[in-house]
Amino acid sequence: MLEEFQLVEELQSAQSLDDSLGKAVSRAKSTLPADDARVFLLDGENALAKRGSESVSLPLSGSSIQKILEAKSFFLDNSIGKLAGFYDVRELYSEGFRSVLSLPLVSSDKVFGVLTLLGKDEKFFDDSKVARAQSLSTLMSLAVANVIMRGWLKEKERLNQLFFEDPSSAILLVNEYGKVVDANANAKKLFGAIVGRSADDYFQASDFVSRVLSKKLSSIEVPSSSGPKLFELCASVSPDRKSVVMRFIEAGDKEKNNVAYEQVSEKSPDVVILLSADGKILFANDSAVELLDYSKKEFANMTFSELVFQPDLNLVNELMSELSSGAVISKAAVLRFSSKKGVQEKFDVAMRGVKDEVGRLSRIVLVARAVGGRSSMQKQFLDSVVNYASDAVYSFDTRGVVHSWSSSAEKIFGYPRDTIIGASVRLVFPQEREGELDEMLRVLNGKKKLASFETIRKRKNGELFNAYVSIAAITDESGKIVDYVEVVKDVTAERKMEEVNRIRRKLEERNRQLMELNEMKSVFISNVSHELRTPLTNIHGYSSLLLEGETGPLNEQQNEFMHVVVNETNRLTKLINDVLDLSKMDSGRFKLVLKEFDLRDLVEKCSCKSLAEKKGLAVTWDISPDIPVIMGDQNRIAQVLINLISNGIKFTETGGVTINVSRKSRNFVQVDVADTGMGIPLADQKSLFKRFYQVMRKDGQKQEGTGLGLAITKEIIKMHGGKIWVESTPGSGSKFSFILRTTLKKQRMRK
Repeated sequence: MLEEFQLVEELQSAQSLDDSLGKAVSRAKSTLPADDARVFLLDGENALAKRGSESVSLPLSGSSIQKILEAKSFFLDNSIGKLAGFYDVRELYSEGFRSVLSLPLVSSDKVFGVLTLLGKDEKFFDDSKVARAQSLSTLMSLAVANVIMRGWLKEKERLNQLFFEDPSSAILLVNEYGKVVDANANAKKLFGAIVGRSADDYFQASDFVSRVLSKKLSSIEVPSSSGPKLFELCASVSPDRKSVVMRFIEAGDKEKNNVAYEQVSEKSPDVVILLSADGKILFANDSAVELLDYSKKEFANMTFSELVFQPDLNLVNELMSELSSGAVISKAAVLRFSSKKGVQEKFDVAMRGVKDEVGRLSRIVLVARAVGGRSSMQKQFLDSVVNYASDAVYSFDTRGVVHSWSSSAEKIFGYPRDTIIGASVRLVFPQEREGELDEMLRVLNGKKKLASFETIRKRKNGELFNAYVSIAAITDESGKIVDYVEVVKDVTAERKMEEVNRIRRKLEERNRQLMELNEMKSVFISNVSHELRTPLTNIHGYSSLLLEGETGPLNEQQNEFMHVVVNETNRLTKLINDVLDLSKMDSGRFKLVLKEFDLRDLVEKCSCKSLAEKKGLAVTWDISPDIPVIMGDQNRIAQVLINLISNGIKFTETGGVTINVSRKSRNFVQVDVADTGMGIPLADQKSLFKRFYQVMRKDGQKQEGTGLGLAITKEIIKMHGGKIWVESTPGSGSKFSFILRTTLKKQRMRK
């Protein structure tokens, strides 16, 4: 069974982007499996291919990757040719690959890369492998983008995480040894080349950082071109305890700085809330909106106590009291906030007080990070990935409360996102399978891997369906489980398709057997026909000699008997010839000898005069003077005419048969064979050209013959590129018409 979620665990432990991509490629090759795998990341107008330690730059223009970026859908070619439409696919052909499957890696509804899987055989990727690869690419999107985001956060975290990236202030980052390691734009403008120098030396004050942290030094004069300026100082220790963020606020600019909080805080991946001294919420950033589900307008009408989970209010009062009594930064604390949906989440909280001109507390800046590190950026990324996936993807916490719900999950399960988020994940489990969830979590909590498996899930309407499920635990950097992610694929259609394919394969096998039997039948008929022809020829020949009196005169009864023998051998010979012709047509061995000939040359041969004279009927030909020569098989066209004219004579008692040949156009000639016989009922006309079909006589008996003549006639005309049809009214005769080309199509002539 496929263990896709092992990929997430492996990539979480990756030390770098190259390391994560190398693991991703290795996992993709082993889980599918594939003969090779590659990951392409976008790099401007190019894609950068990463295969372990190997990197290759690939232009997007004219590549299959460009198509994937535009369509946001997978690309599949199970029969790569050297003339493929994309240059990169042609290169894969030259490398010995014959199948390629490429899938987009997506974050925030944007394609940031492509996973390419390769096979050396044609038709390597069947429906099952494509479905598994789609599931794998969804998880890889989550994992790889998470690694990319982690790297970005590490770069930003030093100044960003405590909300002090303030463009209106000068910011310095000082390491544990008192050395300035970074500065924002305002600080560089104010202090010049300060990065790399000791803070004590620059400000000419021993223990400068310690004095600022202990509040023994709260202001400092800094020289400028317009004279010395007084700056108030505040400092805070970074979360890793290895550096100090120092903020220089020009005296008199506090109110302006407070207003700037709103602009600066939007850059933070953490929750940032600005409070009044009495706890009224003045501002909340986008991360607060994302994680707690309140709109900014709703936040503006709330107090902080309404946001905090009631049992934690005493701790909040303690923190507020610390700030009111003079502390600049409150002690660190863990608080539970209630989202709009009533879900409680834990946050690491730091609070900083801002005083007015007379030293009273006027504002409180609160910075909160979700316990386990699930920032709003991560939540937004997870939502975008799961909403792109075609399978249902959702996450839930250790209590079973649903945190995210993809649009595909809405379609598959029937629960709208607004109603399921905050509810129990057990809603999608049938009652008799609720123990399955507990068993899965028990395995994952024991740090064991859980293979994907097939099971049953339940829709909102109570309907049960077959599902292919993968589940994994999501951990923070310390290894603590903070969430579970489950991917559910509705395989109901696949199971039906498997049944259809099973029936199709059975029918194909049956068809193969029938084709073999048909071939055996054709060979048998051919052999038997040839074997019968020899004795029939002898019987017919000797009977004719006896009838003609070559061995002496016959009495009246002998003469009658010999006529019967000759007629029956003629009929049997015709039957054998007809069956043999059909057998050749079925097996593709019926050949035409094409050449130019004049239809007038067939008048004498095809008129069936002796047959007509016996019944006292006339056979009349009317050939238009402008009839050109015909391109076709003269003997087979004669066979058609004899069949139609003899049938007309057979079903006509008075009058006769007329053959009209007229020119329909430059390239077509029409032949009409009309009789004055009994006519054909409409119900019979539809089946006349079917094999073995015969029109009933008036007395309810079948007419003499095999019922093969018209079927053979139709096939001969069809092979000439023409068509044949009948027009008849009972009691008024019948007219059989067919069309021939004066010259065959070039394509047919080549054949």
